[in-house]
Amino acid sequence: MPDHIYSMKITLKGEPRVLTIRVGDKGTDVLLTDGKGKTIEYFKQEGSKVTITKPKKKKAA
Repeated sequence: MPDHIYSMKITLKGEPRVLTIRVGDKGTDVLLTDGKGKTIEYFKQEGSKVTITKPKKKKAA
């Protein structure tokens, strides 16, 4: 089965966000980004394993 990609624009806590879901034979990915495409959170499911990734925030110099 080929991957299917679903994407929607949402508002979360008053901020514009994009929620993208990819579903395929090898698993499911859920990506939450801000309005500019910067990743906020990434969820990956393969079988019974779920991985959640939050990019590290850069420290101010």
